[in-house]
Amino acid sequence: AAEGAFGAETYGLTDTCDWQASNLTLADTGASFTVTHGGEPLGELTIALPGEYAVENTLAAAAACLGEGASFATVREAAACFQGAKRRFEHLGEAGGVLVIDEYAHHPSEVRAVLAAARTRFPGRRLIGIHQPHTYSRIAYLWEAWLECWDGLDELVILETYAARETPTEGRGAEDLAREIARPSASYAAGFEEAVEQAAALAQPGDVVMTIGAGSVTEVGPMLLEALS
Repeated sequence: AAEGAFGAETYGLTDTCDWQASNLTLADTGASFTVTHGGEPLGELTIALPGEYAVENTLAAAAACLGEGASFATVREAAACFQGAKRRFEHLGEAGGVLVIDEYAHHPSEVRAVLAAARTRFPGRRLIGIHQPHTYSRIAYLWEAWLECWDGLDELVILETYAARETPTEGRGAEDLAREIARPSASYAAGFEEAVEQAAALAQPGDVVMTIGAGSVTEVGPMLLEALS
C-alpha cells in the first residue's frame, strides 16, 4: 500500500486496486504501462526493466512519490532513467557468447517472478540457473514450493545452503533439493569451483546464466566469466 496524501491504498495490475498499472505492454527491452488512480489515468511510464514484478515495483514507487506531491513528469523521467538495483537482474558481463546475470531472489515466489521476467527478456535463449539456498529453515518451511518454482530454466545447478545466521540442521537440504526437483534437470555442487565447472560445461554461445540467491553465490558470476573467457 502507498502511504501519503492518499492514506493507505493498494496497488497492482488489476482494477480492484486503488493504483493500477493498466494498458500493460511487456517487451524484451522492458515495459510500458498507464498509471491509473481511482480509475483515472494519470499518464504512461516506460521502464527498462523486464517482467511484471518490475512493473509492480515501479507502480508502488510512483504511487508513493505522487502521494507526496511529486509531479507526474518527474516520476516519468525517474522511471525511464532507472536501470535497476545492484544484484537485481544485474548484468555482470558476457564471455564466450554467454551472458551472466546476478539475482538476489531467495524465496520461491521471487524466483518464479524473476524467471518469468528472464523468459520475457531473453526469448528463445537457453537459461541456466545457479542457485544457493538461503538458510536451512527456508528450505524446510518452503520445501514443496522450492521443488516447483523453476519454470523457465533449462538447466539448474544447486549449491550448498548459505547458512547466514543458522547452524546446519538435520533433514532435507540442498543436495536433496537437487535430486528431487523434477524439472528442469538439476545437479548439486558442493562448492563454487564445482558449480562453475558444471555451468561452464553446460553453457553454449547464446545462453544466459543466472546466479540466484541472497548469499555468497554473488561471487560465482565473476568466476564463471573468467572460466568462459
